[in-house]
Amino acid sequence: MLLRVIALFLFSCSVFFPLYALENVTDPTCNEASSLKVLEPEDFSPVLRQALKIDHWAASTKDIRTSECRDKMPSLSEITQMNKDFYGSGDQSAVIGGVSLEGESPDSLMAFTDLLTNRGTFKNEMDTKDVSKKVPQSCKKVACATEAVFGKELGQKLLYLKQFGFNGSEIAHDSSSRFRKDEVDSIIRSVRAFPKGLFPLDTDKQITKFKRGYTLKVHGDKTLAFARIAFYDLWSDGNYSKEQMESTSFHEIAHYISSELDLDESPEWMAISGWVDHGDFQYSSARKDNFCSHYAKDSPGEDFAESLVAYRYNPELLQAASMEKYNFIKENVFGGVEYTSQKECQGKRIFPQIKNEHIETIIANQPFSLKEALESCSDASIELILNEPNSAENFDNCIQSEATNIQLSDDVISDLVANLSPPPKYPQLTEELFRQTFNNLGIERPYDPNIIGEARQHLKDRVTEKIFNSRNNPGAFVSVFGGGDIKEACKKNWTGFVYQEIDIFTNHDSGNINTSAYKKREEIEQFLRQMCVNSNRRGGRMILEDIQKELDHITSP
Repeated sequence: MLLRVIALFLFSCSVFFPLYALENVTDPTCNEASSLKVLEPEDFSPVLRQALKIDHWAASTKDIRTSECRDKMPSLSEITQMNKDFYGSGDQSAVIGGVSLEGESPDSLMAFTDLLTNRGTFKNEMDTKDVSKKVPQSCKKVACATEAVFGKELGQKLLYLKQFGFNGSEIAHDSSSRFRKDEVDSIIRSVRAFPKGLFPLDTDKQITKFKRGYTLKVHGDKTLAFARIAFYDLWSDGNYSKEQMESTSFHEIAHYISSELDLDESPEWMAISGWVDHGDFQYSSARKDNFCSHYAKDSPGEDFAESLVAYRYNPELLQAASMEKYNFIKENVFGGVEYTSQKECQGKRIFPQIKNEHIETIIANQPFSLKEALESCSDASIELILNEPNSAENFDNCIQSEATNIQLSDDVISDLVANLSPPPKYPQLTEELFRQTFNNLGIERPYDPNIIGEARQHLKDRVTEKIFNSRNNPGAFVSVFGGGDIKEACKKNWTGFVYQEIDIFTNHDSGNINTSAYKKREEIEQFLRQMCVNSNRRGGRMILEDIQKELDHITSP
């Protein structure tokens, strides 16, 4: 039976990535269309086919199965433990999707939020689904709640993928179905096939199963996956081995990497095969002898994605086809990690040299600025505090993040990359890879917990000022009478005076901001106005301690 080969003429745009097989695709965010045509083997050079023994795909089932350093799929217990190690524990509480959670870390709360929040393509607002009916009230932990919503095994695996910045939740994405075990396992295998430290490139990248039994009208029955990344039934309906499912996912993730790092249409990559852009997403290549698969001949994007598949699962093929492509990918995607032998790839991470040799210099050259941290954290925290009780801890977490996280300037990145040995051939592209993956190295400033006290005082002052500036008398806060004469204070601004004198916005037991005081401000102000009247009648002889007791009663939760 005559072998048939599918080739794709497709376009690229910032939100649409090339597909493995596609017919008449129109992405709603782009104005161009793709079409599929079927090519026969004689359409390709016989010399090329024999010399390199290339096939339609860059790696066969056997190539993938026998590739170096291909990890075993971790067991559920191992994944559960890795999630515990990654997310850790914390002191934060939150209500997410109608579920009350306690003693969690910011990362775990954010992961659960992402899994429940739909960020549909055409939606301007995010919609977090209420899952309270699915989660027992006894579930106070993210792991427990996630398992209740998605099932024990899938819940843990979705949390695991979130470690790498991928969101596989069908709740979070339109027209999606829940992953089966074999499907999510293929995704996990493909993610783990990349070197440690490459991900996350983003915090919430879609990677889902499209709604079962359906395809978009513009797609044909030979489409495996598309755009955002989503997989059709054909990918997992038994037509392909689990290894091919893994490599399909790997290929799609390669497009995502290229988009994040701006690689497949960079002048450096285009030059290797002499790619020419004719506009309207039509390309031609001046070379016919340096491709690792027939599919790679379609466009610079497919050339790049297939070359990544070959680099990881069939490196000898890519080396035979083009050492220049091999070295480009080695330097600008894999950070020097190779897969030609167990020794070459075992335990390697991208950019370990920078971390090992320059960590002290990096920290010393990036001092912490409390002023900058306050500018970054205060405004959003104030708005949250004024609307959500007990949310001041979010401000603490923001300050701590600003204090420990390091943002490198372009000059520092250039200097660090320039000192790599051997020096990179494509320094600008290497700088972009380092910029995108720096946080994955885990380099942080030492944290001084004493800065929280100073930051909290600043926040308290800003919250109080915000409230007074929002009253009918703008600027009342700054004109508050500063002495202890209650009668005079009453004449000027009784409410402001009392707020300032007894510090109503501080919880005196914990030192935290008392947000329930703001929630009950109308009741408080009515009480204070009455106290002002009483003060005038009694010649100003009111005792602040008595007022404090009454306000404590009013503002108690």
